[in-house]
Amino acid sequence: MCEQWQEKIDRVQEQLENGRLVGKVWAVKGKYGFIRHYPESQPRVDYFFHGSDVQGVEWFTLENGDIVSFIPVNDDRGKRATLVNLECEKHLIQRRNDK
Repeated sequence: MCEQWQEKIDRVQEQLENGRLVGKVWAVKGKYGFIRHYPESQPRVDYFFHGSDVQGVEWFTLENGDIVSFIPVNDDRGKRATLVNLECEKHLIQRRNDK
C-alpha cells in the first residue's frame, strides 16, 4: 500500500516541474475517469481524463485510489487532465502480482 495519500501527494507535488499537479483517481469508467486534486490549502478540484491521456501504463490498469500526476487544462467542457502518469508504482506492481 502507498504511504498516507496526502503525504504522498504533497511529496510528489514538490518534485514535479512547473505546471504538473498530483491527485488521486477516484472514478474510472470504461476509457475515462476523474482525478481529484486537493491540496489541503485549497478546495478540491476534479479533472476529467480520457484513456488516451494516460502515459507510461495502459489506461485500463488505473484504479480508484491510484496517485497520478498530470497537466491541467481548461477546454470547452471544463477541467481536463492531460499527460497523466502513474506515480505510485508500488501499488500497481502489487496488483499485478496478486493476479
